[in-house]
Amino acid sequence: SLKKTLSLCLETAISISGMDCGGIYLVNPSDYSLSLSVHKGLPKTFLEFARSYPAGNPKQQLVMKGLPVYGLYSHLDIPDKKLARTKGLQAIAILPVTFNGDVIACLNIASYRLENVPEFAKKALETIASHVGAAIMRSRHEDEIVKTKKNLENLFNTIDDYLFILDKEGKVIHTNDTVLYNLNYSPDEISRSHVFDFHPPCNHEQAKETLQKMFSGKTDLCMIPLQTFPK
Repeated sequence: SLKKTLSLCLETAISISGMDCGGIYLVNPSDYSLSLSVHKGLPKTFLEFARSYPAGNPKQQLVMKGLPVYGLYSHLDIPDKKLARTKGLQAIAILPVTFNGDVIACLNIASYRLENVPEFAKKALETIASHVGAAIMRSRHEDEIVKTKKNLENLFNTIDDYLFILDKEGKVIHTNDTVLYNLNYSPDEISRSHVFDFHPPCNHEQAKETLQKMFSGKTDLCMIPLQTFPK
C-alpha cells in the first residue's frame, strides 16, 4: 500500500543517513498543497503546526522548486523556524520527489544532534528520493485498483438480480450476495461449482444452449429456473 511504501522509504532514509527523524509530504494534485503522510521521531507539538502547508506557503514554494535543500532548520526562511528551535531540530535535508518532471512529494529528514547534513548522507538521501517517485506512483495505482474493486464489489452486491462471473468453461469465479443468500450457497460451495449446478438437471441442455449464446454475444440473460443448494 502507499502508506507502507512511504513508511519503508522514510525508515530507510533515516537509517542510512544517520539522522534522527523525518516525514514525507505528498503534493495534492488539485491545489499543490503539502500534506504529511508518514512521519517518525517528530514531537506531537511540532506536528500540530507542520501537518500541512497550503499553496503559496514559503515551505510549499521551497519544495515546488524541485531542488534539494540542506542546512539548519532555524536558518530556513519558513514560518515555523521558532517552533523548530524550541523542539531541538537542527540539521535538515529537504528533498523534493519528482515523477516525470513534476514534484509529487517531499522527503524531509532532520537531526537533533547534527548541525549539518554529512556529504555521505546527502548522496544517500538523493538516491532514495530519485526512486521514491516511481514507488509512490506505483503504490497509488495499486491503491486505486483496490478502491475501484471495492466500489464495484459494493455495486455488484446491491443488485437484486442473480449475477454470475464465469470462466470460458462455465465454472463460477464469483457471484453477488443475492446468489449466496437466496440460493443458500456458501462461498466455498460456489467456488467448486459449474453454472449448470445452479439449474435443475432437467434444464441442463437448455442452460448449455443459453450459455453458448451468452459467450457468443447473442444474449445477456438467462431465464432458466435456478435451484437452491440441497441442504
